[in-house]
Amino acid sequence: MTDTLPQAVRQTRDKLLELLADLEPAAVAWVHAQRSGRQAKPGVVVVGETNRGKSSLVNALLATPNASPVDADVATSTYLVFGHADHWQASAHYPGSMASIPFEIAELPNWVTMRGELPLGALPPRFVTVDGPVPLLDRLTIVDTPGVGGLNSVHGELAKEAARDATALLFVVDASSPFTSGELAFLAEVGERVETVLFALTKVDAFRGWREILDADRALLAEHAPRFAESTFYACSARMFELAGRSANEQAAAMLRERSGIVELQVSMQELLIGRSVMLTEANGLRTVATALAEQEAALAAKVRAFSSGAEEAATLTQRRDELVTARRSATRGWQVRLRAEMQRARMETGHEVSRDMRDLQSWFRQAIDAADRTTLGDAPRQVDAALQLASGRISA
Repeated sequence: MTDTLPQAVRQTRDKLLELLADLEPAAVAWVHAQRSGRQAKPGVVVVGETNRGKSSLVNALLATPNASPVDADVATSTYLVFGHADHWQASAHYPGSMASIPFEIAELPNWVTMRGELPLGALPPRFVTVDGPVPLLDRLTIVDTPGVGGLNSVHGELAKEAARDATALLFVVDASSPFTSGELAFLAEVGERVETVLFALTKVDAFRGWREILDADRALLAEHAPRFAESTFYACSARMFELAGRSANEQAAAMLRERSGIVELQVSMQELLIGRSVMLTEANGLRTVATALAEQEAALAAKVRAFSSGAEEAATLTQRRDELVTARRSATRGWQVRLRAEMQRARMETGHEVSRDMRDLQSWFRQAIDAADRTTLGDAPRQVDAALQLASGRISA
């Protein structure tokens, strides 16, 4: 049934186009013009707490070791957007009208890790795009979000921003412990805005009791996020997939790839997201045809009224017009007063929200600075800059 549904939708769309062509040929040309725009590729945003194996999982999905830096902490101000290109290339992107900055792929750790050193005069980027010759990226994009600080902190706002336009969310937890309260809170907030959420349970090769952790995760979802209680979990091991790539024995490599669970996740992502993308394209096509048909229906109805209306209907319409004119005049002043009041209320609420955000940031950074040692204290200015950039972006929005 699933395989035949897109074909049935296309057949229905073609029949409606034939009907529309009989009514108004120019409307068919408009429909084709609307449908000719290129559809964006589906995108998967990978989120998770720090040390959950998120970037290692991304590298395994891309079958490219070190595509996303793993050894160093990912900077709190940066997320990586992986796309397709004939050769590896990278660019740093900034909010507003600032131009993007291309750089060599070997310099990626300097732009996206806390220990990296940016070129002289360069600012921390809002996000970084990395494009390369990976077959999977020709069909969808993958976004690796930062995990430093936890999803229940300022840093979680970056993951929310990246997930705003996602086709799907890949939520990463590992086999060492069940969901944290921060993960559940983040999932409850962001998951409601993203239709498709997949779950990856990583590091299953390192923890024998991962099935008990999986059961605990399901129980927590049933209690705190029941929408996802029956969701599929993909048990994965990025380390086993990497070992398969280094194995000289093809039979052993194939066994390691299968046991790693990475291939199953890759296939499921493509089947689910790309199939949904096709359906979305067809649904949009039907919606465009329906709009054109609705316009023709309105035009035909107007013609029917023109042929059937008489003096009595004209008098009724004139009376109704006069009533509406009178009502508009009496209501205009009331709406103006209400508009001014609502604008003043919006100003006050916005001011209060900005003040609250600044207080929260001050409180968070005071606690972080009090708890920091000399090594991590040196990274505080960059974190402050990133948090202020995020606050500025939210105010502008």
